[in-house]
Amino acid sequence: MSSKTLFRVLIVCGLGLAGLMWWRSESAATFQRDLSRAIANADWTAAETAADGILKREPTNSAALMAKGRGSHARGEFAEAVAWWDRIDTTRPEAREAHVAAAETAFVSLKRLSEAERRFRAALELDPDSLPMLGQLATLLAITGRPVEANGLRLKLLQRSAIESLDLMVMGLLGTDVPENVVVDDFARQAPDDPLVAIARASIALRRFQTSEAENLLTPLRSAPDRHWLVDALWGELLWQAERSGDIPEWFRGLSPATLESASVWRLRGEAARQAGEKEVAARCYWEALQRNPVDQPACYQLGLVLKQLGADEADPFLERATTLQEYLLAVKGLSNTGDFSRAERIGELATAARLDWDAWGWLRLAARVPGASRPADVSPNVRPTSISRVAPEENLAERFDLSKYPLPEGADLSQSPKPATTTDTAAVIRFRDDTDRVGLRMTYENGHDPAFGGADARRAFEFSGGGVAVLDYDRDGWPDLHFPQGTRWPVAAGQREFLDHLYRNRGDGRFVEVASTAELNEDRYSQGPAVGDINNDGFPDLFVTNVGRNRLFLNLGDGTFEDVTETAGLRESAWSTSAAVADLDGDGLPDLYVVNYLGGADVTERLCRGPDGRPRECDPHDFPAAPDEVYRNLGDGRFEPVTQEWGFASDAGKGLGIVVGRLNPSDACSVFVANDTDGNLYFRRGAGETRFTEDALLSGVKFDAEGRSLACMGVAAGDATGDGLPDLMITNYYDESNMLFVQQSGGGGLFDDAAAQAGLRIPSLKVLGFGTQFLDADLDGRLDLVVVNGHVARQRRPDVPYEMAPQVFRNRNGAVFDEVSATAGTWFQQKALGRGLARLDWNRDGLDDFAVGHQESPSRLLTNETTAGADSLSVTLSARGGSRDAVGAILRLTTGQGEQVQIVTAGDGYMASNERKWIFSRNRMPPGGEMTLQVEWRSGMIENYAVPADLRACAAVEGTGRLWTLDGNRGNY
Repeated sequence: MSSKTLFRVLIVCGLGLAGLMWWRSESAATFQRDLSRAIANADWTAAETAADGILKREPTNSAALMAKGRGSHARGEFAEAVAWWDRIDTTRPEAREAHVAAAETAFVSLKRLSEAERRFRAALELDPDSLPMLGQLATLLAITGRPVEANGLRLKLLQRSAIESLDLMVMGLLGTDVPENVVVDDFARQAPDDPLVAIARASIALRRFQTSEAENLLTPLRSAPDRHWLVDALWGELLWQAERSGDIPEWFRGLSPATLESASVWRLRGEAARQAGEKEVAARCYWEALQRNPVDQPACYQLGLVLKQLGADEADPFLERATTLQEYLLAVKGLSNTGDFSRAERIGELATAARLDWDAWGWLRLAARVPGASRPADVSPNVRPTSISRVAPEENLAERFDLSKYPLPEGADLSQSPKPATTTDTAAVIRFRDDTDRVGLRMTYENGHDPAFGGADARRAFEFSGGGVAVLDYDRDGWPDLHFPQGTRWPVAAGQREFLDHLYRNRGDGRFVEVASTAELNEDRYSQGPAVGDINNDGFPDLFVTNVGRNRLFLNLGDGTFEDVTETAGLRESAWSTSAAVADLDGDGLPDLYVVNYLGGADVTERLCRGPDGRPRECDPHDFPAAPDEVYRNLGDGRFEPVTQEWGFASDAGKGLGIVVGRLNPSDACSVFVANDTDGNLYFRRGAGETRFTEDALLSGVKFDAEGRSLACMGVAAGDATGDGLPDLMITNYYDESNMLFVQQSGGGGLFDDAAAQAGLRIPSLKVLGFGTQFLDADLDGRLDLVVVNGHVARQRRPDVPYEMAPQVFRNRNGAVFDEVSATAGTWFQQKALGRGLARLDWNRDGLDDFAVGHQESPSRLLTNETTAGADSLSVTLSARGGSRDAVGAILRLTTGQGEQVQIVTAGDGYMASNERKWIFSRNRMPPGGEMTLQVEWRSGMIENYAVPADLRACAAVEGTGRLWTLDGNRGNY
């Protein structure tokens, strides 16, 4: 080829190459324009076509890759979408958008929890202030059992004014929120092998006390060498719930550094140390928990109690902070049940009291947007807190008080925790027989439920509560009689005769007969609970009946009839009273009245409560304000005067259901314990020589449960459960809440500790809703056993939550542990009902404790104790002369060759109940010729000691006479 020809060829090729380059440039620009236009129009089909054209020329073009992912996502091909976004170079500007889109898709569409968490965290590394990522990661953490970490992210949203009202509410639940199983099930269907799914399910199971299910979920995960730290943290919670606290020290020693950053594991370690008696180690562990989570309310409460027991000056600030945190938590829970954000202002005030400045700021900003809501004049939602943490350093008690002086767990060998002593005696099998029909009792409580009021599922607030029972020997023939308050249809028809209170006279021949009419006990109102006491000290028990509406006082005239003296007594109108106690509170020898009130509000008897979805639901205690209790002083002339404030009983807390009055602390002149529903219990004490009572529940350790929570407390019983001579308290609670056993600590400080878990009472009480409870020595082994009746307040939407529930009986094994023996205690314990009131009596006078039960929607029952193996007992009644005849506050001690048994004289006696004023002691295992001494410490201060003859089985002690009066076997008089 000639040079001239070659030159022409090169010219032509060059022109062709230039044309090709011009065509390609024009084509790329066209694709880019098409892509931009398609994205603007959300036309992902066109966008993908344009993106394909670009990627053929530029395989790493970020905009095109982003568009391909969007197109795949629009078609529902979510995994393909994520794959497109993963191809984008992390150095490109589009990388942030790609990370966000991939993370959201993994979480929302693919339902892959582990992958979503990894992607959320990667996105936040690129953009730490990404509000969508903060919010969605917080949701993921909450679903998978990490509410504390989730709330840390919500705090960042709050600080950026980007938090939703729902997230603010969840923050206020302080880590107690539990996701629904249906949410986790959605993830399980898409990614069943994701370990975070099993972790989430295990977390929910533990929150609902489903220990076996949690164990099945966690066990396969524990063998993985790279297991999530949550697996070990949840395993510790499982050990605690399963009452395997002895395994906790070994579990704790094997935890990874990541797990040890969890406040909950330190709190659990503290619980194990406290249970083992290692109070200093417990204090250190609780302090470490608060270092990691300053709003861990249970740790704060327990630390305060332990420090109190150690005599440390730092105790009170922690107890006070625990109280304010609990009040804040309860208010937020109330809002979560109703969705009523008009409460935002009040919740903001409570957050301020709890030193949660950011929470308070959020609530007050929310209150400013709620129509009609006011705001405190001295608080502005525009004044932002300055601290970056939820609790300002100067308000963080774990930083203010250095408790590093207390030893870490490694410094104490808790594996050698003292085990309960074993007993070698052969136990009689506890059995009770239902004798209701045989003895002639016919009583079914009418709660007035009307399906026309909002439908079958709708209930007025008060319909759950009635069903009390009282024991009184109204005719003084020595045989205990029974009073059952009756409800009626609502509204109450004045003078109605269909639903009246029942009074059954015990004829002494194995039968009861209805005598309310002949006894002129005409109570036709909506009755709740009875209280028995000798108001005028004439020797005949009088009757006070609480009502929804005005309460009534019936004076026993001594001739077999009663007189309604409510008006002349000067008792004021009450809206809704539940329980009451007749007892000499001020020590002047005249029985006074303590009336426990529940809920208030103008519409408390008429409101139809609805859930956030608008459907009728049972009313919640948070729906109404507390109705303050009332105290009346007996003037001695048949009249009473209100002295609630004058005597120191005024309190903002309320919603009371159960009461016990006596000398619960032997060093007190008088004590009053009130079980409150969600409000924190009340414990009033009056020392010798004092004229006013002091509320001391928090400092005495009986306000909250072992975790520092105020639960839905219902019933209460008082007795020496541990055999150390000091009264203890048994409290029943709501479904999924443990009953409490407040054991009084020796040493004279009057401090109590919730030992329900150690005593074996926690797990059996979680899946029931308890009401009435009583201590009684069912098998006469000298140790007080327990009976509890259960039943829900309304039918639940959850199919796994029953409505009717079986009662329970627990044998006191050795003063330290209770064993549930319901399965062998008789057929009645297998029957489900709506148990309410429970009262102790010996109706057939055989020296064994029986009991009567008030039900709703089924007949009340009378259970006869037939635990007869080797039964031998001493029955004692008291009559005081140096004060109120009922002798409330007296302490009885029977000393035998086998030790000492202690019984206390109380009034109120629990949930809408009054027990028989007779105390039964065991004479079993008395050695031949052994001596037996009965000591009575009277309320007046007099102490009398009586030698008990070997053949004495029933007697009365009269103060100041120095002798025991033998009771006639048939009549019971002396």
